[in-house]
Amino acid sequence: MPVMIKILRTLLGTAGIILFLWFFVPGLLTAHFHIGVVTGTIISILMIIYAVFAGQINRFISFLWSKAAGKVLIFIVLAAVAAILTLAIMCMVCMGRGMKKDAERSGTVVVLGCRVYSYGPSLMLRARLDEAIEYLDEVPGSVCIVCGGQGKNEPETEAAAMYGYLTERGVGPSRIYTDDTSQDTFENLTNASKIIEENGLDEKCVIVTSDYHCYRALKYAERFGYRDPSALPAKTLWWLFPSSYIREMYGILEMWFLN
Repeated sequence: MPVMIKILRTLLGTAGIILFLWFFVPGLLTAHFHIGVVTGTIISILMIIYAVFAGQINRFISFLWSKAAGKVLIFIVLAAVAAILTLAIMCMVCMGRGMKKDAERSGTVVVLGCRVYSYGPSLMLRARLDEAIEYLDEVPGSVCIVCGGQGKNEPETEAAAMYGYLTERGVGPSRIYTDDTSQDTFENLTNASKIIEENGLDEKCVIVTSDYHCYRALKYAERFGYRDPSALPAKTLWWLFPSSYIREMYGILEMWFLN
C-alpha cells in the first residue's frame, strides 16, 4: 500500500507541475494574469502541495474527522467542492454546444474584441479576425462591426486595431463599422445592436468569437433581440485552452446569476 500511495503522490505532483506550467507560463508570456490563469495556477499549486505534504495533510483531516465540528467543516467543504464541480461541468457542456460552426452565409458580421498589444491584435483576436475575413470574402455584400474599447495596458482601442488588421488584408473600409467604447461581451453586443439599427444593416447577425465564447455570446444576442443569431467560432490555441475555458466559466456563471 505505501508503494501505491507513493505512486499516486508522484502522479499528482507531476500533474500539478504540468498544469502549473500550462496555466502560469501563458499568463507570463502574454503579461495577462486574468482570472482563468490565476484559478488554474492556484489549483495546480494546491495539487503540488498535497503531493508533497500528503502525510501531514491526511493526519490533519483525520484529526478534524475525530471532532464533531470537524466533521461539519469537512462536509461543508465537500459540498462546496461538489457544487463547484457540478457548475463547472454544466458550463463545459454549454460551451461545447456553442462551439458548433453554424454561421449563415448572410448577415451582419459582429467580431467581438479581445486583448491588443503594442504589436497589434493578440493571437486569439487574430484568429477571430481571420475567420471574419474568410466569411467576408465568401459573402462579398456583407459588412462587419468590430467591437472593443481600450482596456488597461492596451495601446489603442481593440476596434481600431481590428479595423487596421482587416483593412491591411484587403477588407474595404466601407464594409467596416466600429464600436470603440465597449468593455465586455454584454456591451459589445449592445453597441453592435445600436449600430445595426442606426445604419439599417441586415438584422441577421453572425457573431465571430473564440470557440469557447460562442455559447455566452449567442445567449446575450438572443436577449438583445438579434434576429436568427449564429456563431462563427475561432479555434483557441492549445496553450491558451485551459485558462481561457476557466475564465469563460466565470463569465457564464456571471451571466446566469448576475446578468
